[in-house]
This record gives sequence, structure tokens and C-alpha cells, in this order.
Amino acid sequence: MTAKRRHQRLVRRLGAVVVGIALAGAVAGVASAPAAAAAGDKAVVLQTFHPGDLALDLAIVRCRSSECPVQVRLLRQGRVVDRVALPVAADSQQLTVQTDARVLTVAPGATGLLVTQTFGSDQPRSQYHLFILPRDGKLRVVWKVEADQSSPIEFLPGSAHEGQDIVYFRGVDETDENGPDRLDVVRLSWDAASLSFRETPLPDRATPLYLLDLGVYETVAQARKVRLDTYYSCPLSWILDARRFPGLSGGEAVIGMLYVSRAAADAAAHTAKECVPSATPSVLEWTGSP
Repeated sequence: MTAKRRHQRLVRRLGAVVVGIALAGAVAGVASAPAAAAAGDKAVVLQTFHPGDLALDLAIVRCRSSECPVQVRLLRQGRVVDRVALPVAADSQQLTVQTDARVLTVAPGATGLLVTQTFGSDQPRSQYHLFILPRDGKLRVVWKVEADQSSPIEFLPGSAHEGQDIVYFRGVDETDENGPDRLDVVRLSWDAASLSFRETPLPDRATPLYLLDLGVYETVAQARKVRLDTYYSCPLSWILDARRFPGLSGGEAVIGMLYVSRAAADAAAHTAKECVPSATPSVLEWTGSP
């Protein structure tokens, strides 16, 4: 295993040792000093959300020792009636954690907050994904998963009223240099009866995925060397089993990434070409295993 890959794995296990807490993406704002929460009894409110008639906020609450818990809080007439502590606290001395949140309707009558916490000092950084649902005056964590930053979340098209399905990319970077990585894609559809998500694998014939193909190689080892030497500083790619994708030939491993939409895959192909001008990326529609 190369020193660079050993370093990646070490960072993936250890997490972060730098300073601050930042809010990005759907949460507009930056909490520049979690120590401010330690200075008094009041919470530092980072963002307030209004799903329907409800009010939720994202806040750093009073620090305990060196940790400053980050919470999602349910409000009624300005008073906190329930709260959920997120997995990673802010630490004014050691830890950087980025917390992204967005209001998401997953079905009629089921609107909650999708929260992602990203933490770590190098790439790929670790993540927690949570979907928090207000129900009967309480907050329920109905979905939670720990991943690394190479396991993103996307959404299938849907209306604000009917709701959207979540698409979760569950990746495993293979420790065996001669084995392909595993990248599975899961569709999360809301089940009202159980108040939970139903997981189904993608792609299927109704919902294809799109493979960004950066090259097929005879062996996994060859593909790993090319990715390390050529695409290391480019957007994320995996070493995938080429036999999973009908239409690919010429070897057992493909350097690539999967996307929910053709537009996203085409944009990634354009970015890869800018990163490596000699590259010849292509996009393949994938509807299932051979």
C-alpha cells in the first residue's frame, strides 16, 4: 500500500484536530466562536427553520468542559420543547465540524430536517447524516448513518408537496490493493406506517444511474496506479468492478463515479477533462447488473 493511501486511511479513522465550527450549504451563516456559548448561559442560534407551522433551530448550547454540544431544537412560542444533540460537538480547542441542514419533505405530512455533519482535517473527511422528524411535539431521529465524505447524498426529483426520495451513496474503499472498491447506491423512500425509510437498491429500469467512465484497465492494480498518478487531485473517483456495467470491456476495473442524473455525470466529465486534459471521459447509462 502506498504512503498516500495509508495516510488517507489514517485520516479516515482519526478525524480532526483543528479549530472552529463552520456552517455551509443550506445553512446560511458561520459560527466563528463556539467559545461564545461557553461565556454565558444562552445558546448561540446558528439558523432557524420553519417547516410548515413548526419552528426548528440549529444551535450551539452552553459548553460543558471543552465540548459545546450542537443541537436541533423544536420551538413552540419561542420556548424549546424538545431537542436532539448531534453526534459531533463543537470544541473550541480542537475540532472543526461543518454542519449542513435543509428542510426536506419526504412524503405528504412528513417534513423534517436533513442534517449532515462533516468533520476531519484532511480528505476524505468523516460524516454523519441524520433525518430528524418533528412528530407529536417531539423530535425523532428516523435515519442516521456514519460515513465518509465519499458517500454523498442526492435527491430524486419530486414536488414540495408529494416529497422527495433520498439517494445515499454507500462506498467502501477496499483495503486489498487487488480488489475493487464497493460503491452501492440506496434509495430511501418514506413509509408512513412504520415512520421510517424503506431502502431499495439502485439502479433499476425506472431509475437508472450514470457512470462516469475515466478508463477501463486490465487489472485493479493498474487502475489504482493510474488513479493515484493521474486523478489524485481531481474530483472523487472509485476503482469499480467493470463487470457490473454492461457495455464495458477491456479489463476488470474501471475508474469512475456514479450519479443520479445525466447532467451531473456530464458536468463531472467536463471537470475531469479540465483536470486532466489528456483524459477521454465518457458517460454510460446503467439500469442494473448484467
